[in-house]
Amino acid sequence: MTAVELTNKPDPSLLLTSSNGDHVPIEIIHHILSILEIQGQFRALCKVQQLSSAFHHLTSPYLYRHVHIYASICPILPTVREM
Repeated sequence: MTAVELTNKPDPSLLLTSSNGDHVPIEIIHHILSILEIQGQFRALCKVQQLSSAFHHLTSPYLYRHVHIYASICPILPTVREM
């Protein structure tokens, strides 16, 4: 299978097709995205999200399901104990 392109169908009936016309079931895409999430491959998920607006829509729940804010990265935010 070669490059994947998206047809102009609204979600949830979004069809993914290869350049030779083979359909890729949306369940396969979700399975791949869930594997990336489980493995902590957030950079890869970000790259997939940037492929198209459809991939952005599909990938966002995997990126923002659990949001962690670390004090070392954002020290200006008060911690729960300080509030």
